[in-house]
Amino acid sequence: MSPSAVIKSWGRPHSISIIDGKAVFFDYCDYRAAFFWKEQLYSWSALFPESQAGSHLFKYGEPWIRASQRWGYDRERRNYSNESNDRGDVQTWGPGKWIVTDVQGNIVSWCNNADSSFPAPTRRTAWE
Repeated sequence: MSPSAVIKSWGRPHSISIIDGKAVFFDYCDYRAAFFWKEQLYSWSALFPESQAGSHLFKYGEPWIRASQRWGYDRERRNYSNESNDRGDVQTWGPGKWIVTDVQGNIVSWCNNADSSFPAPTRRTAWE
């Protein structure tokens, strides 16, 4: 499985570590992790109930319509813009509860873990 396939499944990672250009770690706010060696998935982990729930909460690229129904309408919303093709919104309901959408309103990342200190990822990854 490639890094882009993991992103399509789990969304944009919340932290990326690259070691010597061969090893890449994707970390997510709910303790999910993926390890790649030479651009192929070598190991992954979703051990905790939060991890398993987070991996199935949304899908990358799905239209954003359900979060407000689940989490309420009272939220903070801000825009991000890095390039003409890397823009969107970050909608936050509280610490560790946010959704990142692209300019078309499709979900690219999400978090539902009140204990998380990961910021919402507002930059496109090299694998998207």
